[in-house]
Amino acid sequence: MNAQPEPSTELPVAQIDMPRAHQEHHSERSGLQQWDCVTPRTSFALSVVADLAGHGVAQDIQRQMEYDPEPPYRTGSPRTAPPALVNATREKIASFVEHRRNATQRAAERLARLPAV
Repeated sequence: MNAQPEPSTELPVAQIDMPRAHQEHHSERSGLQQWDCVTPRTSFALSVVADLAGHGVAQDIQRQMEYDPEPPYRTGSPRTAPPALVNATREKIASFVEHRRNATQRAAERLARLPAV
């Protein structure tokens, strides 16, 4: 588990007042503070901007924001996670995935029986 730093008087006031689960991560490269709860939303927003206005505009916005997230681990994708972790995770969630697949199939069957509008 990734331990969060203990708040101290050296931290910004906003960070001292934040719950530990939402404290800022500090980027060594840019000195910019990234919020765990904001990073996925910002990444999604930049992808929408890229779709609407082009990659250049999205990249310009990202640069102006100095948005440079550094996740604590490189395990967020099967492409970057160690194969053993990917396999262990698949085994761990296999029953959930099967349950979700069955629920989706049942929902699709019910939708197919609805009268056309």
